[in-house]
Amino acid sequence: MKEKIKKIYNWEYFPFLICFIVLLCTFLCMNISGYGDDKWFSQSASEMSEFDFLHWRYETWSSRIIIEFIFINLLKMGNICCSIFVSMLFVLLGVAISKTFILDKNDKNKVRIINWIILFLLLTISYIVLTGAGVIATVVNYLFPVTFGIFVLLYIRKSVLKEKIKKYEYPLYIISALIATNMEQMCAILFVVCIFSLIYFIIKEKKINIFILVLFIISVLGLVNILTCPGVDLRNESEIKTWYQDYVNFGIVEKVKCGIYVVIKDCFETINIPYIIFSLIIAIEILKKYRNIFVKIISIIPVLAGTVFTIFAPISSAIIPNVFGINNTIIAGFNAQTTRFLFFAPYIFVLLCLLISTALIFKKNWKTLILILVLCAGFASKFIMGFSPTVIASGVRTAFIMICAFIISTVIIIEEKNIKFLNEFICFVILLAMLQSAENICGLYNIGIL
Repeated sequence: MKEKIKKIYNWEYFPFLICFIVLLCTFLCMNISGYGDDKWFSQSASEMSEFDFLHWRYETWSSRIIIEFIFINLLKMGNICCSIFVSMLFVLLGVAISKTFILDKNDKNKVRIINWIILFLLLTISYIVLTGAGVIATVVNYLFPVTFGIFVLLYIRKSVLKEKIKKYEYPLYIISALIATNMEQMCAILFVVCIFSLIYFIIKEKKINIFILVLFIISVLGLVNILTCPGVDLRNESEIKTWYQDYVNFGIVEKVKCGIYVVIKDCFETINIPYIIFSLIIAIEILKKYRNIFVKIISIIPVLAGTVFTIFAPISSAIIPNVFGINNTIIAGFNAQTTRFLFFAPYIFVLLCLLISTALIFKKNWKTLILILVLCAGFASKFIMGFSPTVIASGVRTAFIMICAFIISTVIIIEEKNIKFLNEFICFVILLAMLQSAENICGLYNIGIL
């Protein structure tokens, strides 16, 4: 018995097992399915048959038929099942990141430490991100497809690196792709990733990877479903009237401005701890590897901006009010029709510094390309919200993919580090996770969930 317990304790995925137990016990003490849109969905779905409800939603509001099918059935099962589902899904996200982006699985002890770090990085995500539309509604519509989308990326990674893929995995990847492509942001990402993957195999291997072609077809069908859904147009009309009446007059230029605005807003308006951690780890690496003072300054700018405008805002706004003239405008909002692109210049410069510093970490190593692609996918996932009338109303929950991109990028970098560094780094992340968890508990209490 002791040997079995020891084996479980030493298991590299033990951190996620502990997390599942703790989260489940916590959520069972909450009414996580009684807040926000969850109430409306529960009531509306009970007033008509399942088929009629989904058909009505498709015709009048959303193309997310698979996601909403799971959502309404989950609500019918009650708080216990909802608690199990949310706890399991949060843990599965950590497992998906671990399996997909930790490339060296030989050192089990190191993988176990990194898994602890992944867990605590996830715990630095603000409760606002995952409760914006109701706990279950937000988790099912965002965390759910993103988690399964990362599992689809796991297949592509295994194919590229020629790792063994078991037969039972293929139907799981197809199910994952169907779920992921039912959500607009993830569908767009998988569509682009599949195109690049097919091109890679055609050029490198002189052949087409049939299963990636299948995944590509699923992503195309997902896009067709989104673009042809009659409810999408009706929803846009309704959302414009409700949330953003000026949006009806916006052309491509104004929508691009909206996209840039929300990327900047979710990086620098609120305390985005995953961004701060990533920019800090980038700065540390650049300061250690380079002597060029110009390169060092470029690496410091992103982490300074991330902390000056958020954590130290009360102090820095008094010291440098002119800089905060720009930031206060971001917090208050802006007029897309009158705002000039020059307004965004300081923030775009900061994010460019982050991308440049990221590109310098591994120099010409192939990991540099992976890092840049992950970050760009994260930024793009938020930027495309500029083409939706809910660009502002949706809030920070639509930045979930971007936040995950910062966490994934951090994992890719720290995998190269030794055990001593990882042990020191995990202490830092635990501290931040504890601070964020305390804020999350207060926030959940204030909105009546806890």
